Amino acid sequence: MDDARNALVLCRGRLSLAPHRYGPVLLTALDELARSLDKTGEPGQALPLGEELAHILRRLAPRRPRYDPFLAGALHQLGGYISDAGDPTGALRAADESLRLYRRLDDEQPGSFGHQLDSATHSRTLFLDRLKHQG
Repeated sequence: MDDARNALVLCRGRLSLAPHRYGPVLLTALDELARSLDKTGEPGQALPLGEELAHILRRLAPRRPRYDPFLAGALHQLGGYISDAGDPTGALRAADESLRLYRRLDDEQPGSFGHQLDSATHSRTLFLDRLKHQG
């Protein structure tokens, strides 16, 4: 985890000098550190990293559609972080956005995103159940 933290600091520090070189590495570092923190039972620390990743990808995807699958995946992960932090409503919003993207991508490339669609649909169902039990 220390390597992921160091990579993130390095990328942030050098991003303005060479955005084309360090931008993709920053995205990877954010994702890897967030996932690592989540796996070690620290979703509260993973959440801001997941939010930052989704924010960056939301800005990139309209100009660079190749980032759409990454955005859909980041939103799917973000839903999990938000849910673990105790906000099933926010998790449901992230899951819905992820599902919309995966559906569109699967329409554009039939059969290419079936597994991701199934996984995101399952997560959405879990978040909806948590929301119902909370209320």
